[in-house]
Amino acid sequence: MRIALAVFVLGVHLAGVLAWSQTGDSANKAIFDRQIAPVLRANCAACHAGANASGGLTLTTLETALSGGKHGAALIPGDAKQSLLIGYVRGERTPRMPMGGTLSEENVALLVKAIDAMQAPANATTKKDPHLEWLLRKPVSPPVPVVANANWVRNPVDAFVLSRLEAKGLAPAPPASRRALLRRVYFDLIGLPPAPQDVAAFEADSSPDAYEKVLDKLLADPRYGERWARHWLDLA
Repeated sequence: MRIALAVFVLGVHLAGVLAWSQTGDSANKAIFDRQIAPVLRANCAACHAGANASGGLTLTTLETALSGGKHGAALIPGDAKQSLLIGYVRGERTPRMPMGGTLSEENVALLVKAIDAMQAPANATTKKDPHLEWLLRKPVSPPVPVVANANWVRNPVDAFVLSRLEAKGLAPAPPASRRALLRRVYFDLIGLPPAPQDVAAFEADSSPDAYEKVLDKLLADPRYGERWARHWLDLA
């Protein structure tokens, strides 16, 4: 009796979910076709239609908008705020869409209202953006790998480098000479080679912090700022 009752309740539940799903899908499709599609067709079809749609995103039907492109679903029924489509047309995400132009506030408001009017599917799950998930996740220190040549390791970073080398059957390069080490740090930080007297002074300095003193000297050198400011200006 209990089994029969459980089966009956489950059947009613599944039938209700199926009926809701069919009704909800039909209503959402009607909203998309009548309110959303005309705006997208007029402003987005040049890039987001056909076989070679930009970013793999086709916006011609509700199904393709829900399946989305490389960044996920273009819209989330019932939640315009979290829909990528709205984020891009508002300029909250870059680049702002449509490319090379802007959507009127009237059309943006129409899209927002239409998406919010859609019915969210039962047990809906949103496709997550892997980059955003990584960005918002609290960093956790990975375990330091165990290596065969533990004597080579001077700090935890060395262990990660050596573990990859050993996995490929490779050995670390031998330590650089003091002259080569000095030239490397000079070129990296200020983009210029050390003067002969700088090389001679470094080779003669046997103190344990000789390298650190060179680093402090170069980091305080105006040429260090000039060299690396170029990269920031290029990005800007």
